[in-house]
Amino acid sequence: MNRLQNSTSPYLLQHADNPVDWYPWGEEAFAVAKRENKPILVSIGYSTCHWCHVMEKESFEDKDVADFMNAFFVNIKVDREERPDLDALYMDVCEILTGEAGWPLNVFLTPDKKPFFAGTYFPIEQGGKRMSWFQALQYVLYNFREHKENVESQAHRVLEKMKKKQEIPDSNSKFSNGKSALSLHFYSLLKEKFDQEFGGFGHGKKFPNTMALELLLHDYLNRGKEEVLNFVRFSINKMLEGGIYDQLGGGISRYAVDREWKVPHFEKMLYDNALLMSLLAKAHKVTGRRKYKLAAFDVDRFIQENLKSESGGYFSGIDADSEGKEGEFYTWTYQEFEEVLGGEADLFAQYYGVKKESNFEGKNILQQTTEMFSYAVEQGFEVKDFREKLFEARMKLLGTRNERSKPHTDAKIITSWNAILGTAYTHLYTATGEEEYFEKAKGLLKFLNENLVSNSSQKVFRNITHGTIGEEGVLKDYAFLAKANLDFYHVSFDKKYLQQADKIVQWVNACFSDEEDLFFFDASSRREEDLLKRTDLADEEMPSGNAIMAEVLLSLANLLGNEKYRQRSEAMALKVMAITSTSPLNYPYWASLLLSMEEGIPEIALVGSNAFEKAVELQKAWIPHFVMAASTEEDDLPMLIGKPAEEDSLIYVCQNFSCQRPFVEIEKFRSEYSKFHVLATKR
Repeated sequence: MNRLQNSTSPYLLQHADNPVDWYPWGEEAFAVAKRENKPILVSIGYSTCHWCHVMEKESFEDKDVADFMNAFFVNIKVDREERPDLDALYMDVCEILTGEAGWPLNVFLTPDKKPFFAGTYFPIEQGGKRMSWFQALQYVLYNFREHKENVESQAHRVLEKMKKKQEIPDSNSKFSNGKSALSLHFYSLLKEKFDQEFGGFGHGKKFPNTMALELLLHDYLNRGKEEVLNFVRFSINKMLEGGIYDQLGGGISRYAVDREWKVPHFEKMLYDNALLMSLLAKAHKVTGRRKYKLAAFDVDRFIQENLKSESGGYFSGIDADSEGKEGEFYTWTYQEFEEVLGGEADLFAQYYGVKKESNFEGKNILQQTTEMFSYAVEQGFEVKDFREKLFEARMKLLGTRNERSKPHTDAKIITSWNAILGTAYTHLYTATGEEEYFEKAKGLLKFLNENLVSNSSQKVFRNITHGTIGEEGVLKDYAFLAKANLDFYHVSFDKKYLQQADKIVQWVNACFSDEEDLFFFDASSRREEDLLKRTDLADEEMPSGNAIMAEVLLSLANLLGNEKYRQRSEAMALKVMAITSTSPLNYPYWASLLLSMEEGIPEIALVGSNAFEKAVELQKAWIPHFVMAASTEEDDLPMLIGKPAEEDSLIYVCQNFSCQRPFVEIEKFRSEYSKFHVLATKR
């Protein structure tokens, strides 16, 4: 075994038996590289990554390749999910050097950690435009030894481009307290990317892009255009019907490799499913469609059955591979399908698109090929009876599937991903009124706040794996945990969650920021080894840490009366307005926040004996980025000061620095604020 044997990371442990003498990221490896004047290989991946497994089997388990690597390189393995700050940094390097990036990610550094060569997957044998891994190693070594000046120049150019990439164009934008123009602008740009035939964005492989769909929901709230809502519904429906969504076990895969959502990249990640659950909850609020509520319940069932740990947190993801093949656990031959369902096989094979000749590499990926109600009628069933038969067939198939060899589960419990799930449970509770989701959010926050937050060191930790706490978290861990506490305050009105959010924000201000920078850095200043201070701005697979911080700062500013928080939040949003206005698909969370700032954030305060009940009733509507405080008695919270408690609670509302007379009756409040009225009555 190599130096990874004592790691807690499932990904690093997968490489602990490699003949490659892997080091974990740390000073020991860098000291060896300097002392022996060797180039450094930083190889980054994660435990549920299909092509990471392929490269390991082909190259890192090959003794001849390993001997060469050990003799001439210092080899470092990094789990991208444990160190997303390093992953993001070297992703930038790879994009600068090659124009693309992905996993596995392989970056070569000089002994003083300057990057000069990079790539993703290298095959064991040269093929197409890709050099083999051994050729890449020889190329790097030759240039490092024979062309040192060129290597240094290349490294210098990369670093300069990385610094330039961090620059944000100046924006002279100001908030106009309007909404339609900016909302229409974002919609027009997103519409250029619509796939009108299959839903989603673009015409190649498809990611769920849940944040962009939420931005469109926000646009629908602003402008009331049915075409906007129709596209959101169409896209969600196509995803739920496709192979990207697990028709038996629930849950969504990371992406589909095709335009039609049919063939997934089979790995499933916690954050994707939590973000989908939030989208479904909001879509249910906006449309009143039972389908989206049931789909959200289905996603939660997948999470509970497959990712919940005994400790109370949730694991990070499930591998695409089992028995050495991608998708083996999820796919069916027609014969297997027939053996399970017997005489009803044809009925459900047609429904799920299962073919005797297969629909995917000799097997079948299940997908809903027809609308359930019309198919039931077509086959001569009452809809209720067919739904019951479909459920029975699904349970039979699922029972058989669960007897197969299951894909590997990555047992890391990642703070930010769990916090996203906590927020999703809060949304699902307000959308459905089901108490179990309130309790799930509460229990998850208890786990995170008690196990991954250190008051003594003023840190939020990145993860816990088999009971072992990981390193300090990155910005997203702090930001999403602050947001989850703040979101739960909005349904519990227990001020300890508000105080926890504010405390975490104060730690972020102290350790992820300096006087010269408006935005927060990816990594804490307590980490000295990073190449440069990188700023997380784009909303990629999840909202950016800075977008979440801007939202949290604005909410806390209103709740706590903290003007410094408000000023920084608004300055951050204005600074990104220019880049967001050119590419809302890459900055959808920022775009939604900008829309809310343009409109004015609704600040709602309720004080009196039934304040909590009225607050829950009002939250049946989806209002992006609203702020709410409630108390059954007079309270010293800045947003509640001076508001007397009444037998029948009063509803106070302020917006754009202007407060209206208080309301007693919810319906009168709704008649003044149409979003609350229209959405609530559609339920």
